[in-house]
Amino acid sequence: MIELKEMDKVRLSLLAEMINTGSDEFSKKIKLDSLNIKQELLYLNFAAVNNYAEAIFKLCLDMRPHPAIVILRSIVESFINTAYILTHNSDKRAVLFVMEDSYYRNGLANEIINFLNKHPQFENGRFNRKTLNEGITKTSEEIDFYKKRFKLNFKNKRDFESNYHSKLIERAKAVDRRIKNPNFEHTYILVYRYFSEYGHLSMRGLDHFIKKDIVNGNHEIMAGQDNEVDHIISMTYTMYLFFLSQLKKRKMLSSKFPLQKFDGYWKSEFNKTK
Repeated sequence: MIELKEMDKVRLSLLAEMINTGSDEFSKKIKLDSLNIKQELLYLNFAAVNNYAEAIFKLCLDMRPHPAIVILRSIVESFINTAYILTHNSDKRAVLFVMEDSYYRNGLANEIINFLNKHPQFENGRFNRKTLNEGITKTSEEIDFYKKRFKLNFKNKRDFESNYHSKLIERAKAVDRRIKNPNFEHTYILVYRYFSEYGHLSMRGLDHFIKKDIVNGNHEIMAGQDNEVDHIISMTYTMYLFFLSQLKKRKMLSSKFPLQKFDGYWKSEFNKTK
C-alpha cells in the first residue's frame, strides 16, 4: 500500500492547522452589507477556497491526487480572479467581475429557453420559460444598475468584453504587469493549464488512471498514489496563505490572527527539497 512521504505528512499537518485556524476565524456571521464590493468578493472567494482546501486536504491524505487537482484548478481561478480585482485601484474590475456573471446567466437562460422551445417536453418546475424570462429581466435590470452607478458606457456584451480581461490568462498577465513579477502567469501555465487534462479527461488525462506493465502487457486501474501530492499540498498552502494575507491587509482578520506563524511555516517548510 502506498503511503505519504514524511515531508508530505508534515506539510499536510501544517495545511490542516492553517485551514482550521482560518475556518475558526470566520465561524462568526458577517454582514455583507458592511463590506465594500472588493471586501465582499474577497470574503466570498475565501469562503469557497476554504471549503475546497478542506476537500484537497482529505483527498491528499487518502492519496487521491487526481480529484484533488480538479479542485486545485478551481482555487487557481479564484486566486487569479481575486488578485485581478484587488490589484486595481478602483472598484471597476470588481463591478465588471459581477457583471460578467450577469451576462453569463442571461446567456445560459436564453440557451435553455431556445432548447425548451424546440423540446417543450423537458419543461418542468425548475426549468420553465416563464421563470427564465423573468430572471433575464431581473438580471438585465442589475446590469443597467451597475452601468449607471459606475458610469460604464458599453452597449452590449461584446462591447463589455472589449473593456474587460475576460480570459483567465489575460487577468494573470494583468496582475503580473502590476506587481512586476510573472507569478500569476506561472501559476496559470504550470498549474491551471498543465493539469487541465485531469479536469477534461483528455486521452492524456485518462492515461493517469491506469498502471501499465510494459513487459507483460497488463494494465490495472490505479487507486491511491502519491503522484503530484507534494505539488498539490504546496500550491494549496500558498494560495490559501495569499487569501489570508489579503484579508489581513483589508483588516478583515482579528488582530490576534497568527498570520506570521503560517507565513513562517511557508518559508521554513515549503522551500525544502525532498
